[in-house]
Amino acid sequence: MRKALLPGAALLMLSLPAANAAEERWSVAEGPSGDTRGVWTMTLNGDEMSGWAEMFDSAGEPVTYFVSGKRENDEFVLERQSPSNGIMCDYRLKGTASENSEASNGSSQCDGKSQIWMAKKLREPEQNSGGDPSPPDMSQ
Repeated sequence: MRKALLPGAALLMLSLPAANAAEERWSVAEGPSGDTRGVWTMTLNGDEMSGWAEMFDSAGEPVTYFVSGKRENDEFVLERQSPSNGIMCDYRLKGTASENSEASNGSSQCDGKSQIWMAKKLREPEQNSGGDPSPPDMSQ
């Protein structure tokens, strides 16, 4: 009986964030017109980050995926994993998303196409004025 519980307990321990990790929610817009929009929930732990995305494409269809990566020099290099729509992407972002700036810009390669993406850190729910968070403005 104990042997059956150990793998599950180990998996639970591996899924818990480290004590110094910080979870952030980012409003994200992908593509030249921000056609794919939604929220990334990211855990930052030193020079590494990982999380998941809950997005909607231009047709309003849900797109979900995992994101992971690390800091390389002065930017984060991230990879989309297990996308529900089958489209793989690699992302680059200087620094991290910030709630103090309009949005952090980055570049991405999705199925061989270069495009931009933007992210902005969302405020904690108790600080939010209510309603759904609006994605970054991609029209600039």
